Amino acid sequence: MCLGFWKDHLSTSWEFHTVQGHQGLEQMAQKAKKAGLAKVQLDASKPVTNRIPAPAIGESIMASILFETPVVRGKGVFTLTSADDTGIEWKCFTLYTVLYELKGHEERKGATRPRGYEDGDRTPWSEKRRNAEEMQGIEPYVMVIGAGHAGCAIAARLGMLDIPTLVIERNPRVGDSWRKRYPSYISLLS
Repeated sequence: MCLGFWKDHLSTSWEFHTVQGHQGLEQMAQKAKKAGLAKVQLDASKPVTNRIPAPAIGESIMASILFETPVVRGKGVFTLTSADDTGIEWKCFTLYTVLYELKGHEERKGATRPRGYEDGDRTPWSEKRRNAEEMQGIEPYVMVIGAGHAGCAIAARLGMLDIPTLVIERNPRVGDSWRKRYPSYISLLS
């Protein structure tokens, strides 16, 4: 039963990967090693739990991990299942890893969150906001094509990471792709 699955979102490379079986897992482990995967540890803020995800799988242990590469910090979840009927030997059945944050571009939260006036800069927030909307003096690092749900969400996340982002949309207003797609939105939002 222990075929093994590893799904990775951007933490070992700038791609999405899902592999299965010994050969796929070995290839993924080589990618992780090449990426410099290190400091793997249990996430003490999350509980280790016993579960039965499906009757055919049987009892499983689920836990969360934290890890790093030279470029990213990541999080993950793994499931261990019994490799035999004795319950003595356990193997990893599923592993999910995901990029959590880029080193050097950590999200500003708590004490590092912007407070309004920084370093003696007395420019009002409204003026800073207008300059940002018009991209005055800003050279974007990222261009997001489409101001639908996903485009707006990624632009907001990049903004929290202080990564200058330009969002372009072919429709006149943000969200028009949804307004034009679903007739029920037309009457509610127009």
